[in-house]
Amino acid sequence: MLSKSSRPSSRALSFYVVLFLMVGPVYAFVPFAWAFALHGLWTGAAWSYTPLQQLVFLWACIEIVFSLYYAVLARRVASTGPPPPPDAEFLKNAFVRVLKAGMAGFHEIKPQIEAIEGLSQDEEQDLKEFGNTPRILSTLESIDRLEFDDPRAKDYRECMRTWFHKKPWADIHRHELRQWVYWSSFSSHMPPLDKVDPLRREMLEEGIALIEKRAGCSIPEGSNPSCRPVLVTLDPVTILSRPLLFYGIVRVATHWLELSFCKFYGFKYGGNGDFECVNFSS
Repeated sequence: MLSKSSRPSSRALSFYVVLFLMVGPVYAFVPFAWAFALHGLWTGAAWSYTPLQQLVFLWACIEIVFSLYYAVLARRVASTGPPPPPDAEFLKNAFVRVLKAGMAGFHEIKPQIEAIEGLSQDEEQDLKEFGNTPRILSTLESIDRLEFDDPRAKDYRECMRTWFHKKPWADIHRHELRQWVYWSSFSSHMPPLDKVDPLRREMLEEGIALIEKRAGCSIPEGSNPSCRPVLVTLDPVTILSRPLLFYGIVRVATHWLELSFCKFYGFKYGGNGDFECVNFSS
């Protein structure tokens, strides 16, 4: 059982202040633009607007066009299907490697990190080319059942809660966890348990057993419909239209920060293929 302190706390007053004074106006901007433009056209008032009102009307029309373009992009994203799952052996290895993350404490991996940091760039490149790069971050650890109060188990449970809408850990039941493991492994909805392919059923139960070891506790049997898992590639995509003005402000602010960091802190902005990156030159 979880203590009261481990359950999500109530929202602070600052949350509602930001919600109504900053977040709310951003999402209300596009509906306001539609209402203002349509009202002006429907009543004919748009033809007698003052220069300032005409400027606002023009900007509202621009926002309407952008919101339609936004809707097309959202529909395109929502129609993208999940990729086909890889082979079973790859899935098993990948699942185990993910669960090993964080198993070793920093005092155990620090010597390995220092060994890599002590290498010259050429020596490190040689190791990578020959596949002998020292493995760090717990990839050599075994997955033994942790104690419930083990910090590694606590951290893992907290991370897993993200995939269940941050519900308390005690609310996660075996059926919903199976759904999540099935999706993360096979990129599809889990059929009724008695109709799951035997090989996939075996992998599913092995995955659940490993998660229980990593979490330091058993997952209760049964189902809790209020604790539905997040299935990123299968769940409907909910996209709320933000105004063009919002993206303009963000872009200007980002550009200003890039220039500031490059000028005052020695950062260098560049890219590698389709990836953008910022390097620090001491």
